Amino acid sequence: DIADEFMDRFGDMPKPVARLLDVALTKSLAERAGIERVEDKAGTLTFITGKPDLALWSEVFSKYPGMYFGPSGDRVVYRHREIESVGLAKEILKTYYAALTDGAQGEKDAK
Repeated sequence: DIADEFMDRFGDMPKPVARLLDVALTKSLAERAGIERVEDKAGTLTFITGKPDLALWSEVFSKYPGMYFGPSGDRVVYRHREIESVGLAKEILKTYYAALTDGAQGEKDAK
């Protein structure tokens, strides 16, 4: 909505503004999904999860081959070759959040 409002008032967004909105959306998705932090260092995305929900992450793992749980057990790691990792992190979080909300809906339907 913010991006649409910006474009209505000012026209095309400069790339730094679009990136800032992507970062904000990524942080918001992570927070709503219960992800403590997302890090990107040297082509490796790390999602700090606390205690991960294995069933939810398995759906994400199926869409992103090579993703794995870190040795400490409180993080999910994905090595990538993307130039724009914020967009990749956002897509991974959308996949995870969809699995999370679909699971919650399934629990409500079962009751």
